[in-house]
Amino acid sequence: MAQVATPEADGACQRGVGDDGDGTFLLGYFAHDPDRTGPRHLFFQIHNGSAVRVGGTVFGGEDTTQEVFSQPTGFSVFTPSDIGGSALDTWSHDGVFVSGTQIAPRHTNAVPNPPNSIVGVDPSGGTAAVKTFFTSDKGWITTYQRFDKSGAPETGEVQIDSGEHHVRAVGVALSGHALVLLDGTNDTFRAQWLARDGTAISKPFSLQSGSFPRFQFLMDGSLALGFVRSYGDPPSLFVSRIEDGAEVAGPLPAWLSQRSLDVVFAIRQGRGYAAFGGDGGGACGADLEVLAAPSGKSCGCLKVPHLTREASVGRDGSLMVPGLSTSCSYDLYPKLFR
Repeated sequence: MAQVATPEADGACQRGVGDDGDGTFLLGYFAHDPDRTGPRHLFFQIHNGSAVRVGGTVFGGEDTTQEVFSQPTGFSVFTPSDIGGSALDTWSHDGVFVSGTQIAPRHTNAVPNPPNSIVGVDPSGGTAAVKTFFTSDKGWITTYQRFDKSGAPETGEVQIDSGEHHVRAVGVALSGHALVLLDGTNDTFRAQWLARDGTAISKPFSLQSGSFPRFQFLMDGSLALGFVRSYGDPPSLFVSRIEDGAEVAGPLPAWLSQRSLDVVFAIRQGRGYAAFGGDGGGACGADLEVLAAPSGKSCGCLKVPHLTREASVGRDGSLMVPGLSTSCSYDLYPKLFR
């Protein structure tokens, strides 16, 4: 285990991520600097058993939120603004800025109708970005665009909907197909599967409505629909499972139904899951539970000090446990579930 405390951190931790290169961590906290208040993320690598700063700093602003995602070698940072704009930035494995792309325009007098946008990360690398925005010639439209793991566009913007049906969630299955969730009617969401190039591969269908919907990819190729307690959290509160390309939601698999309040991370290069942070519905109570994939069979429990649902597991199998004080610190377990 390695411990890291950020000297300049005077705010609570944000959730961390780890990439699949050689154990780089991107760890966040909320800063209260006189000149720049907001979320901030720093890069660390483990050298001789200690966490050492590398690369640059990912700055957020007072009116922005940061969602950080790992890529096979590097990181994506999605930064939506309270006034509608958003950007997708890519950073290398060593914490060097690679590229930045505006996803949705900022809400100004020239852009009077606030847009909204969501991204979903491909388990194999890359990002699907969807935005709903107002145009002078077509009115409200929703477009889809795919980026590769280095942040380069794989497609142009593809229009997938018209009308004021704001995007609420995007999930990407193991196949690379994307499931897009838009505002629907009668307290439901409108969902549709898209191929990597944005071509529809299903008809629209309805899914259960709720605040902050999010998808979790499962190792059987499907997506589980869950909800989050606050923006930027990983999904939990799972309610249903959607098979790749299917036009109807089905029940959760038994193992996930029993742990529907847990957060779930794929581990051991897709051969297992780590589940924790719920109400103890699994076999391990408040401890971390290791499950086989795709069956969900329990493989044992792991007691981790200070474990809460704010902890996370990186793409490389590293466990990151943020401290609970107002001055951010982390316990890092490099490649624990490699």
